[in-house]
Amino acid sequence: MKYVLLFLLLHACSSKKETTTAQTAFVAIKNIAVLNSPLIESSGLTTINKELYTHNDSGSSSTIYKLDTLGKIQQATTFHNLQNKDWEAITHDDVFMYIGDFGNNLGSRKDLKIYKIPIDQRNNVSANSETILISYKDQKEFAPRNQRHAYDLEAMVAIEDKLYLFSKDWSSLQTTIYRIDKKPGAHTLQSTSTLPVRSLITDATFNGTNRVILTSYDSGLQPYLIILHYDNGNFTLKERIPLPIDSSQIEAITYYETNNGLETYYLTSEAVNISLGDIEASSNGAFYKMQLKASTK
Repeated sequence: MKYVLLFLLLHACSSKKETTTAQTAFVAIKNIAVLNSPLIESSGLTTINKELYTHNDSGSSSTIYKLDTLGKIQQATTFHNLQNKDWEAITHDDVFMYIGDFGNNLGSRKDLKIYKIPIDQRNNVSANSETILISYKDQKEFAPRNQRHAYDLEAMVAIEDKLYLFSKDWSSLQTTIYRIDKKPGAHTLQSTSTLPVRSLITDATFNGTNRVILTSYDSGLQPYLIILHYDNGNFTLKERIPLPIDSSQIEAITYYETNNGLETYYLTSEAVNISLGDIEASSNGAFYKMQLKASTK
């Protein structure tokens, strides 16, 4: 929310809102609840044993919030030994939870990191944590470049023994995929592939088998789902679906369950209040439930 204005200004004149596309997977999305203070900038979302966990982004406390499926806060845990410079993603595997403090709108950060926390300590304010430090192999310039660079991140999934990161590329509107080990210490990000998503990636989730869903938005704040097929470390772009939600900055998504041929996901959006030329958008943060047809291949 804090940095979307410049992006809108740079791209509004040339942006055309996409209204039609193949929608073979999308079934429905429903606004379940308004997200009020303190959770007005929900920026990541994950499901652990049918419990939903989310957090705010930059300028907020190092707090994760447990939600129920109606979007109501059940518990808040503020970690004493962590810092929230710009938390943008949360994911997990069977043993650990990972929080991505790697938001980098200006392109100037040199302290990008991922916190690794034991799942069984997720509600412990004094939880033990380890740190995965990350940097871009090809970034040589760190002067602030407001939304004119490719070194921003807001999306991460854990699959098997790797973490996969998906860039938010303000310049090309593509996403670069990075793969790193889960071991603490310093890691250099090297591109494994690039996908032509034509929007700004804000989060990612994995269905546990063969599908990764990315959320994104364009310069008109039109939100999208980007559906990827996953196979042994490789990602294929399958669909780009505009969501039937107006002027909403969808920032987080999590896979929840599969039943009767339908995959259920939950999503959150930030509060938006923008007036820029012909573009006006004002909305509260929101909590959504979405269903997709289950992936068959």
